Amino acid sequence: MELFKVLQRLCDTHGPAGFEGPVAELVAELVKPLVDEVRVDAMGNVRAVKKAKLPNPDGRKLLIDAHIDEIGLIVTSYVGDFLCFDTLGRMDARILPGQQVTLLTQPPIPGFIAALPPHVVSDAEREQAIPADKLFIDVGMTGEALRAAVPPGTPCVIDVTMAELGNGLATGKALDDRAGVLALLYALELLKDTELPYDIELLGSVQEEVGGRGAKTAAYDADPTWAVVVDVTYGRQAGAPANKTFALGSGVAVGVGPNMHRGLTKLALDLAEEYHIPYQREVMAGNTSTNGWPIQVSRCGVPTAVLSIPLTSMHTPVEVVRLSDIVMVSRLIGLMAETLAGEEWL
Repeated sequence: MELFKVLQRLCDTHGPAGFEGPVAELVAELVKPLVDEVRVDAMGNVRAVKKAKLPNPDGRKLLIDAHIDEIGLIVTSYVGDFLCFDTLGRMDARILPGQQVTLLTQPPIPGFIAALPPHVVSDAEREQAIPADKLFIDVGMTGEALRAAVPPGTPCVIDVTMAELGNGLATGKALDDRAGVLALLYALELLKDTELPYDIELLGSVQEEVGGRGAKTAAYDADPTWAVVVDVTYGRQAGAPANKTFALGSGVAVGVGPNMHRGLTKLALDLAEEYHIPYQREVMAGNTSTNGWPIQVSRCGVPTAVLSIPLTSMHTPVEVVRLSDIVMVSRLIGLMAETLAGEEWL
């Protein structure tokens, strides 16, 4: 698997929360050679199952999850010949003015978020982030033509393409959490010749950025024995507190806290030590803001681990990850999958 090229395809395919169809199709295409069954469920989640190759009388299943949606915008109304919009997920308002955007119509329409020149605003206004409800999108159309081409409810994304930086870094939009999706795909590739006594279900979940809805419904339906959730975490960068961030290249951030099962967490930490996989503990005292939160309490409860990939400039169109961290997450998932075949890990 050519990791950068796959990641580039994942990130450059548009799929804001609630409108994930194109990226769901791509994930289904990419995972198909690695599993026995693939489907897209009623919520839009990608559900891909690698069936047990050894006897599985108890119907055990490992669910591995990463969300496929991204933050975005949605058109709400008009002010003259400009489009009003709201955000899909927690978009950083500081970076919106002046951004080039793509309206996800058929065919897509380019536009930009209009920004008043600094000469006509007050000194105080120049020092403040402009909230989304005070910004407008300009697509160069007017009147009824604009309203017919871009009706309210049209989704929109910031128009950037992924790029490769030096030192194995990649930058672009939607790395939260397409980097996690890549980690799951590569983990399945590492496990393709491994015979296991239980099923593995890859869940490419929708609507995580607006409340974890896809993971909630899919976990209820899948009824897994265990779950491993992969997401991103705060990368260390200039101005960020060192005690709350993780350096890019430091490997896997292993979640520790009430949202994570003690046994699975210990298993992840022990395997990382044994196989020299770089890792750090990420203490999460409450809601992890990942799909681990709804999956853990699905049905009667699911033993859940959360593994995260350090990422800088989160929720902007210039997120950055290091590919080696993604690989380390994939390796750790593979080792956990092999170890879960026994009972001694408990």
